[in-house]
Amino acid sequence: MLICLSVFSFFIRNPKNILGNVIKRTREARHLTQQEVADLSNIDVRTLLNIENYRGNPNFAVLWSLVRTLNINTQEIFFPEMFQK
Repeated sequence: MLICLSVFSFFIRNPKNILGNVIKRTREARHLTQQEVADLSNIDVRTLLNIENYRGNPNFAVLWSLVRTLNINTQEIFFPEMFQK
């Protein structure tokens, strides 16, 4: 249990991981490729790849576009503990 809480607290403290996980999970649930999401969001596919691999720190315009394109509930990003299983 301690290891599980430790891992959870790491992800909570690291917003890049949260954002990358939410975007990737949502994209895959909608059966979309990275290229398709990038095209629909009008962003470069490398930007999406970096976000999903925890290397990206998107500006607001990119985040706005991804959230709206994928129809992401923003609470999943800002309050991930509410969605933990």
